[in-house]
This record gives sequence, C-alpha cells and structure tokens, in this order.
Amino acid sequence: MRGVTIETICATDSIILVGTENYGIFRSTNGGHQWYQYDSIPDWQIVEYICSITHYDNYFFAAAESKQGGTSILRSSDGGRTWQFTPGGGGLRILLAEHNGLILAAGHFKLGRSSDDGDTWDYPVQWLQLPTAIISTDSFPFMCCQTGTYRAWDTACSYWEKMTGWTGDGLAADNNNLFYLPTITRNRTPFTGPKIME
Repeated sequence: MRGVTIETICATDSIILVGTENYGIFRSTNGGHQWYQYDSIPDWQIVEYICSITHYDNYFFAAAESKQGGTSILRSSDGGRTWQFTPGGGGLRILLAEHNGLILAAGHFKLGRSSDDGDTWDYPVQWLQLPTAIISTDSFPFMCCQTGTYRAWDTACSYWEKMTGWTGDGLAADNNNLFYLPTITRNRTPFTGPKIME
C-alpha cells in the first residue's frame, strides 16, 4: 500500500477495511500483514475517494465521492469483497454506525437516516452546512458542521440542539467526555491538541 493516501479505516475482530483516495478499498483478514484491493465497486472508474467506512448488522457501509463531486453510500454484505449502491443514499458522505437501530449519514445540507440497513433513507434534517464529523456515544449522537457542534435529543434523531459554536474535523468520545479536533484555519493557527467538552 505504499504511495496510497488513506482516508478512513474500519475494523472488526476479523476484517480491516481501508478507504483510499483514487484506489478504492483495501481489505485485510490477518491483522494488516497482507492487503487485497477490491475493484468491484459500481462505476469504479468515477470513484475518487472513499470518505468513510462503518460496520453494522453484518454489513459494511462506505461513503464514496466521484471525480465529478457526487457522493453515494455503498453497502457490502460479504465482508467488503463486493459493493452495491444503496437506493436513495446520494449526497451522503460522513457515516455513523448504528444508533438506536438507525444508520445516520451526513451530507451537505442534510442528514440521512435509515432503519432498514440502507435500503431506504429519509432526511429529518436539511439545514446542515458542511458537516465534518458525526459519532455515536452510549447516550447521544453528536455532529460537527460549519455552524457548530450539535446533539440529537430524541431517539429517532429528528431533533438536534446546538451544544457549542466549536467546529471540528473529527470527533471522538470516551466515557462522558466528547473530544473534537479543531478545524485548522487558513492562517495555519498552531494545533494544540484535542479539545474536551464535558
């Protein structure tokens, strides 16, 4: 995998999938000692990079962006060997694993929600501005976008409240703490490490 730009990594007990820029998805079943490239993504020639990958309910889900700028959600039922587009998943690119039986995926100006493993999607939120990260904790899902960090306060993830004006390029959670990676500004403000929001 030398010379390959890695965009995202997803691992289970037996499978590691790596999403890349221009080279699609690589798969390892022996702890990363050997990697195999899978080119069975539909319309492979237009896929520019794999934005994110997650695993839920015997499926892997991947968000792919084409060279024309469009984004779609892909799904694999065989451990990442083959992939198919999910119906209605266009425009979604930042994935989140299951939360209360739902799969959430954020895209420009909308949040997609699926309760049937990606077969259908609806869009309870259509005000997002440039989402950068979305995660699930034991209690709530959190989402970062250009206008701040938000938390869903209902189990259906239809209603979101603004927690802070902070924006970030990444989110992580540990116990009751939410960590976020501050967005690097154009004037290259020095990075001082993750911020903690308790």
